[in-house]
Amino acid sequence: MLIEMHCHSCEKSACSRAHAVQLVIRAYKLGLQAIVFTDHHYLWGENELAEVSRESEVPNHFIILSGQEFRTSDFGDVLVYGAAETIAAQPLTLAELRSRYTEAALVWAHPYRNGVIPNAAQLLDPALDGIEIFSSNYTVSDATRALADWHKHRFTAIAGTDTHALTYTGTYPTVFDHPVHSIDALVEELKAGRCRPYIKEVPRSGATDTVVSELEMGYQGSPDRRVVIIKSYADVELWKKGERSHEIVEQMLKKGFREGRFRIPKPLDRDRNNFSLLWKSTRRGPPFTTRLSRPMRRRRGTTCA
Repeated sequence: MLIEMHCHSCEKSACSRAHAVQLVIRAYKLGLQAIVFTDHHYLWGENELAEVSRESEVPNHFIILSGQEFRTSDFGDVLVYGAAETIAAQPLTLAELRSRYTEAALVWAHPYRNGVIPNAAQLLDPALDGIEIFSSNYTVSDATRALADWHKHRFTAIAGTDTHALTYTGTYPTVFDHPVHSIDALVEELKAGRCRPYIKEVPRSGATDTVVSELEMGYQGSPDRRVVIIKSYADVELWKKGERSHEIVEQMLKKGFREGRFRIPKPLDRDRNNFSLLWKSTRRGPPFTTRLSRPMRRRRGTTCA
């Protein structure tokens, strides 16, 4: 089951430009099966969600739920699924939030944003039920670093678009192994780890000391879907040699190898922490930027965490 786990409506979040009904219609047309509103410090009531469903005129099998996004004093933004009330903005730590809402599932929202590198103790904090490893807030390096940590530490991971506009709604959904028809069922699946980001990760080739894989990020129906080649090296010395090749290719691209029969992959970024180099795939797709989604204009006078 494909679910958009992180989106904001303009009715409840000043930083959003998308109406709730529009978000629902867009997610349904993309082929998702459910959407969860996660407005800042606001929990939609059942009657409100029923009204959104009526106005959107989507079939009854499309599920509309509500969680909320809460800003903690130590971990930053946390997605809260299953709390029975709106949690007002207040200075609470993650541990305090956990102790007050034991029944809820808590997911750390976009912890890799702006190049931040969470440590293992933070990622495996027992107060958390999951980590958001794909987000429209991430650069390619942010996302691949989050992916590497997921593979290494094996925590429960989700994807969340962090939607604030219709153009990229539903880009990074989460796959649930079992049908989810209520917020309680969503919490149960999250706590059991029966979910994962929507992603295709395909090994391609590589020597014994190099691993090459192709990573498709983003839902197939979204215009912001991206395809990236990741080259990972066994140690820093091999990575340095690969980096020199990276630099040579950058110069070649400046000499006309961008298009046509002899076009070559475009170097995108470097990740020294994981001894990885990132390349744009030569497969045809939408225009590529180093961010996973198009930048979004904020409305004047508004801010959004």
